[in-house]
Amino acid sequence: MTDSPLGIRHAALAVSDLARSVAFYTDTLGFTPAYVTSADWAMVSMAGTTLSLILVPHFKPPTVNEGGSHPAHLGIVLPSMEAVDDLHRRLGYTDVPTLEAPKHHRDGSYGFYLTDPDGNALESIFIPYRLKGAANAVPSGEAIVLLAHGSSDARWAAPVVALMARLQRHAADIPVAMAFMEFASPKLADVLPGLLAAADIRRVRVVPVFLSSGGHVSHDLPPLITAARAAHPGVDFVLAPAIGEHPAVQDAMASAIIDMLDSH
Repeated sequence: MTDSPLGIRHAALAVSDLARSVAFYTDTLGFTPAYVTSADWAMVSMAGTTLSLILVPHFKPPTVNEGGSHPAHLGIVLPSMEAVDDLHRRLGYTDVPTLEAPKHHRDGSYGFYLTDPDGNALESIFIPYRLKGAANAVPSGEAIVLLAHGSSDARWAAPVVALMARLQRHAADIPVAMAFMEFASPKLADVLPGLLAAADIRRVRVVPVFLSSGGHVSHDLPPLITAARAAHPGVDFVLAPAIGEHPAVQDAMASAIIDMLDSH
C-alpha cells in the first residue's frame, strides 16, 4: 500500500428496533443523528465517527464469554475517569443494563461495560495515553459542519453523506457533522451540542454545500450562525462561502463534465 489507512471512522450494528436504537444512541449516549435513509437503516455520529444502525428484525447479539468478558464490543472514549463515573451514575437512573462497576484495567484505562437495547456490548472508557496526543488530534481545535438545503426525498442526501465520508477520510482527526436547512434532519442547532462535546472545539466552520451564495446562503444562514454563537458563546463560528464557488470545486466539475463527453 502506498497510503496508510487513516483509521476506523465507521462501524455498523444490527438492531431489532430502529427507532428504539436511534433514541438510545442519541438521547442516552449523546450521539448526533446524522442520516436516516429508510425504515431499515439510520446513521448516528460522534467525534467524527459514524455508526450505522441496520434493522435486522430477529437479531440476536453475540453471547458473552464465560467469565463475563466482551471480546466483541464498541468503545466510547470519555475525557476523564470522572466522566466515566458520571455516565455510570446517570445510567443507574435508567433501564440501561450496566454490566459492571467502573474499574481500572492493566493498561491504565478505566471504564465499564453496558449494553444497548439489543444486547450489543459497549464499553465506556477513559484512556489516559490517548490524551497525551490530544493536542495533536485536532491541531486547530476546529470542527466542520456541512450544511445542505435538504429534501423530503431521503435519496437526495446520499451525495452529502458521501461527501462527509470522503472528508472524514482525508481529515480523520477533525470532527465533521452534517446538517440541513429544511425538509430534512438534523438541523444546525441539533448537531452542535454533540459536535462540541466531542473534543476541545474552539471554532466551527460551517460550509454551505451549495453551488453559489444565493438567498439561502446570503440571507437565511447568517441568522442561524448568530443563534449558534448565542447558544455557544465560547466557540468561534465561521460561515464559509458556498463550496461551489471554490475554484477547485469548479475545476472538478469541469473535469467531470469533460469525462461525460469522453464517455460517449
